[in-house]
Formats: sequence, structure tokens, C-alpha cells
Amino acid sequence: MSFGERVKRNVVTRGLGVALALLVAAPATSAAGESYRITPSGYRVPVLGTFLAAGGSGLTCRRLDAKQIAASDLGRLVRARSFAAQSRATVRAASSSAVSFVVIYADPAGTGFNDPVLGEKRRAAMTSALSAWSRVLVATVPITVEASFGSSDDEDLLASASPTDFVAQNGLLVPFSLASQSAGAPVHPGGADLSIEFGAEVEWDYVPDGVAAPGTFSFVYTAIHEIGHGLGFFDSFDSDTGAVANGLPTSYDIHINRGSAPGKQLVSRAPDEVRADLVSDDLYFGGPNAVQASLASIRPLPMVRLYAPDPYEHGSSISHLDQATYADVLTGLMVPQDFGPDYAYVDRLALGIMADVGYVTNPAAIPAAPGQ
Repeated sequence: MSFGERVKRNVVTRGLGVALALLVAAPATSAAGESYRITPSGYRVPVLGTFLAAGGSGLTCRRLDAKQIAASDLGRLVRARSFAAQSRATVRAASSSAVSFVVIYADPAGTGFNDPVLGEKRRAAMTSALSAWSRVLVATVPITVEASFGSSDDEDLLASASPTDFVAQNGLLVPFSLASQSAGAPVHPGGADLSIEFGAEVEWDYVPDGVAAPGTFSFVYTAIHEIGHGLGFFDSFDSDTGAVANGLPTSYDIHINRGSAPGKQLVSRAPDEVRADLVSDDLYFGGPNAVQASLASIRPLPMVRLYAPDPYEHGSSISHLDQATYADVLTGLMVPQDFGPDYAYVDRLALGIMADVGYVTNPAAIPAAPGQ
């Protein structure tokens, strides 16, 4: 039986056509202190967000804590009374094989993406961010994104994202957006696959090429980064227990390796070893596509180095590429701090990892960076 057939069978047996009236459960905190959003199917998913660093010195991407998750509007669409009334658009790159994104703007009329003054610029910027991913992902089933501007009182929170739910399949947890590709049909018809929310009070620059003016923040580049997390670019290891959050690893988790020599995947190691691994500054992503991208990059390493400092940084650690190795080169989309350099494209290292997560990709569609 193929992977797609298994996903289809799982969708039928578990009833993953989640009704639109389902409420998103309150956030949960594990015994180890990790905070999660609870999906309609009961899984724990970390919500990653871009924050203004302490003192306003830069940006950092990390997990939202329980209070921040509770205050966010991620997942508001499944609470909406009228799904059909939400404004929406379809985004697809020029290639016939490119994935289509259906973006649903979940803001009330006159606010956020529907603001009478800024709404058009915001929607154009969101189109640019989704186009960057559409250009390099090959798929037949559209991916639905719920996008909104939040009402959080946390002025340091620029944007946050997460998958809406998972399919448990073949010993792994698979995000809806990926499970639909394998199944050949939406596993959550009528609903969103991932949610992304932006801060309304941020000094955003909505320029479509992502190159923000001094003193502002690039909406496009921030959105590209967070969409990556919503598509499945994150780990689920608990730093205090060494276990994965839901008992099953994700397809990101299974490729995390201690050191750059094959054979020490974290999912095969004892919990006490994993706890030490997570703060070792010696973790790598060893999937075959990531390895190929790493060897061909301007920072060639046997595997892609992950961010694993001591002490552990919730959400920044493991779910990002190593800051020191990649921040100053054109491979920095998924580093945890001041990711840049503010271009509207997905780089080769990020795309190699997404290929190992399970997406079909087209690296040849990555545009040349300015100056190259």
C-alpha cells in the first residue's frame, strides 16, 4: 500500500474532516514547561513567532508561551459562523506544476487584510510571500492558509504561525498541508491547513520584493519564514523529557542527528541522551535532500547544522538553522535571529529540508539573489 493510500485510509478511519464549528482548545503546558496549542484532533503543536528582541536590537523567532497562545487569534477561521463569507484569493506561481495556495483573510470587514487603507498593500505582500513558496513546491492539491491581523497586546510579537492539525500516519505526524498532497485530496476539506497571524501595530514595509526600508520590518520576508514553520519546519522534542510532544515524531524530527556523521538520529537515542543533544551545539539535519543542498551551498557541510545552544532556547532551538553558520550568507531564511537578507525567495537549504519533510520541490525555480 502506498503512502498516499495509507493517508486516505487514515483520513476515513479517524474522521479528519473536522467540522467548521469545532472550537480550538485552550493552550496546554507540559510538565516540562513547554507550551502548545491543542489542535481539534487533540495534538499538541508549538506556535512559533517572530518577536522584537529585548531592547529592540533585532528579531528572534521562538515559541509563543501559553499566555501568548491564548491571546492570539490563530485558528479563528474554524470558529467562524460563515466560512463562505471570508474573503479569499488563490496564489500560484507561473509554473504549471507549482502548488496553489488559497489564502483566506479571516479579519472582520474593515480591519486587517480588509482594511480600507492598508488592505490592498497587505494582500499584495501576502501574495508575494505565498508566491515564493508556490514557486518551489510542486503539488496538485491546493494548500489553504488562514491569514489575519491579530489583536494581541504583545507589541513585540510581529507574526506567528502553526499547522492547524496533523494526520497520524505510518508512525509519523504529518501536517494537513502535506497529508493532502500524499492523499491526492484535501484531508480537511473546507478548512485551513495552516494559520498565520500578524501584528497590527508593527512598522511593516509591504514592499513585494521583501527589501524593507530602514527602520521598518519586511512583511514579505517575515511571512515567508513563518509560513515555513506552518508547513512543517519545526521539531517537537521536549527539552526536559527528551521525548516528542505527541508520542509520535514528525517527519522533521526523524532527520535530526547528533553530529554530522550518519547514524545518531535523535529518535533512536535514549531520552537522557536527547536532553544532552538538544543543548550540544552539535545537531544537524541529515535528510538526503538537505545533505545535497548543504554540500552544494556556499557553506558546504556534511549535513545542515541546526541551532542548538546551551541553554536551550524554546522554539528557537532545533526548529532553526544555526545562527553563526548561516546568518551572514544567502542561506539564512530559517535562522532564528534577524533572518535575512530580506529577499522574496526560499533558499536552497530551507527547500532541501522541506523536501525531506515530504514535499515535492523544484530547486531550479529558486531565483538568483541580487548581486549573483
